[in-house]
Amino acid sequence: MYFPKQSIQVLTAQKGQFKVASTDQPYIGEYLATNDRRYFAGNNPAVPGPELRKIIPDSVPFGKTKNVKKYNLLKEEIFNRLRKTQTIFPSKESPTDNDYIKGYFIRYICVRTNDFDQIFEIDKETFDNATSKRKFDNNLYQFLEISWALKGNVRNANSSTLQQLARSTKVYQLINLFPILNEYEMPNQTDLYTDGGDLYYADGREYTGFYHIHPEKGPMEGAVHTENPHERLYYSPTSPELIDPGDIDISQMGYWKWADSATVYYRDAYGQDTTFSSPQIYFLHRKEKGFPEDFTLVKTKQPGTYYKYRDGDGTVYYEDSRTGQVISFSSPLEYNTHRETMGLPQNFSSIEDRISVENLPGDNGFVPLGHIEDEIL
Repeated sequence: MYFPKQSIQVLTAQKGQFKVASTDQPYIGEYLATNDRRYFAGNNPAVPGPELRKIIPDSVPFGKTKNVKKYNLLKEEIFNRLRKTQTIFPSKESPTDNDYIKGYFIRYICVRTNDFDQIFEIDKETFDNATSKRKFDNNLYQFLEISWALKGNVRNANSSTLQQLARSTKVYQLINLFPILNEYEMPNQTDLYTDGGDLYYADGREYTGFYHIHPEKGPMEGAVHTENPHERLYYSPTSPELIDPGDIDISQMGYWKWADSATVYYRDAYGQDTTFSSPQIYFLHRKEKGFPEDFTLVKTKQPGTYYKYRDGDGTVYYEDSRTGQVISFSSPLEYNTHRETMGLPQNFSSIEDRISVENLPGDNGFVPLGHIEDEIL
């Protein structure tokens, strides 16, 4: 059995999601999902593993404490309704041949109503079960759908659609849920045109003009593919290498800042950071991305590490990962002031133990009395 690459997805099965159809044994790991909703173990379309079957939970488990039982008796109607609901697992919808003819397909999203960070993609079957058959707790989850472009300048089209949906629903985490704006893009497209801001040469120069999508090399200059030499094009001026979707860490995307600085950056799907020359430029960027024009949803990162040596004298040091600089503290006041600057509690939490005393700084530093000495092995 063989599946064409464009007709399958390689996904990862979580605990309780699948079992092997022939043996009823639970299955965890990579699997192939086909356009016609069949599932096979493994990650090689040329040699698929045994067929898998989705596990449909009977009900949501409830606690058995005295208070839970008492609540269930008092709220019997709610209890009887919730016990029939099922667990929602992430899944993905794939475009069909007819979708490629139309130039778009519908993707489906599930987001927890009381925590928008809990957002994931689902397939049409799950969406239908949620919206029509109400097999899930619809008070706990919100279900959305989005039209995903497959032809033309899909990056601009899908970015615009995501921004509009994020603004209308206030679920701004949608922007990071779909980092690959040209995912499922139809190959062998010709006579496409960009007037700038979309494509770049490998050296970072912006490209303007006609281009085409090669099935293996991606975008290339010229309206159609020819035997004559012509250059590849890239979607990022600073990261010309093509990015494998599996290598992208979605959790790192978005706006962020260092704990000891007010400067805000934006990290894109290629791992590149954008800086802003003024508050006006920053707010304009957020507006274009579909985010509210303020400082919400900005992650704070720690630029360094507090540490001490197990076989040292108990001195606490701080190493700045940006510069490699190591400092020690001459007094409790200096130490606590530094922690406050980093947005950390003024105590001795989050101090890393290191083994070697080699390359210690020249000064003896500040030893926090009555705390770290007790932890030295």
